[in-house]
Amino acid sequence: MELLKSAATFLSKGSNDFGYNFREKIDLPSDSFWQLYNGTRKDNGMECSLFVFESTYFLEKWDLAHNALSKLRGLRHPYIIQYLDSKEIVALISYYSIIVLTIKEGNSITIVTERVTPLTWDIKKKAISEEVLIWGLYQISIAINFINENALSIHGNLRLSSIFISKSGEWKVFGLELFSPINEENSVLYTYGGCILDSSKYMPPEIQNKGWKCLKTISRKTAIDAYNLGCLIYEIFNGAFETPSDLIQKGRIPHKLFSVYKKLLIPNPTLRLSVLEFIDYGHNNEGFFQTELIECSEFLEHFFVKDKEQINIFLRKINDFVDKFPESFLKFKILPSLIKSYEFSGGGDKLFSLILKIGTFLTQNDYESMISPFIVRMFSNQNRSIRLCLLENFQNYADHISDIIINDKIFPKMLTGFNDIIPLVREETIKAILTIVSKLSEHNINNELLKYLIRTHNDEQPRIRTNTVICLGKIGKYLKPNNCRKILIPAFTKSLQDPFIYVRIATLIALNSTCDLFDESDYCLKLIPAISPVLIDSEKLVRIEAKKTIDLYLQKALKLISVIDDMSKTDHSNSLNTYELKEISKTDSISENNSKVNDKYENYFDNMYGTRFENKPDVPYMYNTRNIITKIKPSDNIDIWRNINNNNKTDDLLKFETIDQNKDYMNTKKYISFQSDNLASTKPKTNKSADTQWEQNVWDNWDDSDDDNWKLDE
Repeated sequence: MELLKSAATFLSKGSNDFGYNFREKIDLPSDSFWQLYNGTRKDNGMECSLFVFESTYFLEKWDLAHNALSKLRGLRHPYIIQYLDSKEIVALISYYSIIVLTIKEGNSITIVTERVTPLTWDIKKKAISEEVLIWGLYQISIAINFINENALSIHGNLRLSSIFISKSGEWKVFGLELFSPINEENSVLYTYGGCILDSSKYMPPEIQNKGWKCLKTISRKTAIDAYNLGCLIYEIFNGAFETPSDLIQKGRIPHKLFSVYKKLLIPNPTLRLSVLEFIDYGHNNEGFFQTELIECSEFLEHFFVKDKEQINIFLRKINDFVDKFPESFLKFKILPSLIKSYEFSGGGDKLFSLILKIGTFLTQNDYESMISPFIVRMFSNQNRSIRLCLLENFQNYADHISDIIINDKIFPKMLTGFNDIIPLVREETIKAILTIVSKLSEHNINNELLKYLIRTHNDEQPRIRTNTVICLGKIGKYLKPNNCRKILIPAFTKSLQDPFIYVRIATLIALNSTCDLFDESDYCLKLIPAISPVLIDSEKLVRIEAKKTIDLYLQKALKLISVIDDMSKTDHSNSLNTYELKEISKTDSISENNSKVNDKYENYFDNMYGTRFENKPDVPYMYNTRNIITKIKPSDNIDIWRNINNNNKTDDLLKFETIDQNKDYMNTKKYISFQSDNLASTKPKTNKSADTQWEQNVWDNWDDSDDDNWKLDE
């Protein structure tokens, strides 16, 4: 009893440790006793399918399910469903002196295979073209012929419900419940042939007449598979049939195929066409298997033993008919073969372009799982032809690769191209950078990329210098402000002096695109002076571009000047309006040129001097006049006056030729004390209209050609 409990515990634990997760259930035809589930592998998430047999529903068919499992384990063929794993659970229900394992209710078999879907799904939807149906029929015929001729066995249960479609769109054979070796005396086929649902519907005439054991006396025992292949042809083109008499109807079966199809249904098994002969008919001149899709499928089976010329012909054919192939076949059959070929033997730009073309049919998840790892591996390849191919086609795949992969895996490998001894590799590397600059991180742009662009900016090849300038112009908006001034301005300034015309043109264009990145002072102090010489460049194209560029920068500079002027006017107005103008006695004329200035303007100047030299903190360029006067009054030395004037930038202190005259002038001033405490409470009184009129009259009457510049209207 304890032994029985231990065995039960072991079996229960084994069931829980099954390494696959069950997902959604898939509907199967009613004549199938398998239950189908989508599944995933627990350790890596790999997709799979799970065929489950439970004796609860088909207790008498345990041997059939077990036979299917045992035969599938030993079969490996491209068109037979791929076995991955399995699990059998056997219930222990009774014991005597020893444990007796009895197949009873509660037993189950789970077969794990590649991810597949039932063919019946697509047949019902009528979503398969005639060419794809012929292609699928070819694959099933090859698989059955392998079972008959190579495995020396009989499938025995070939029907629509036994066919599944893989992820790559290929048709795969399953339903091996009656699979039996030809020479086995007591095979499952003879014993359980009639236990399959609807078996009578698919029985060839000889079995309907004499029963399953008559196969032992027939020389061509595989004739049963040939007859079932004929039934399958009818079902895939015309749908289900009710009685064998329906099979003589042509329906939608293609004309080339129909004449051969009828030979598969001949009642006499010795005269019936074999599966091998059926395949040979299809491969004859203008046979039904002579299609582009089948030719490509056959070529892929022997792809790696073909010579270069054959591969090139094959690639051209795929490129021309890529739109006619099933999308799943392109993505999961042709594409993996092409990727493997490119990795091991190169293949050039044509093969790489075809890989990318097929990649456009992929979803983003499929692209990241199939194309992205391939691209990363290829960037690690030292072959320069492969590197050039990757760089030249960068724009065709960059958008499909995640930013993380580009920054962490691809970009570091790309940087080696900047130091390559082949100029073409360096040039294509710079061009490729432009494709991914928006995906690069701030660190990669400002710390890594700039170091290499500084080198190529001084490259001996003019084309590389040109592309470097273009690249700098493109990445400018991604640079830190400090790098814009430290890197771009010196680089552009130097490139404007480059002897190669297109470097200068590219620099001017780059300056146009980056004008908003520089400070206002850079326009006037660094960039406009650097652009000005190329206005008279010997090349007309340069002069034209220079004119556009300098016009743009002058507009920027003029806007800055207008802002400065507005600020100056505001400060000047505030300075004048802060204090009340005071009436003072008229002094001697300052000079002969000012003789026409009337008294009110002299009063204005006097008051302006008074306010100008007041020590006012919030008005710039103010001087403490009292301190200056204190130094001047006790001195009769004219040099002291000049030194004070120069040091304080007060040109108007020295208005007269003698010291006495200057003293008298300064002493007559009535300076206004600045009282900050009263400023907030006392509103200054100003004569704004007089000030405005004076300023306008001065500039309206300014004469540049005459030394007597002060000419005011009376």
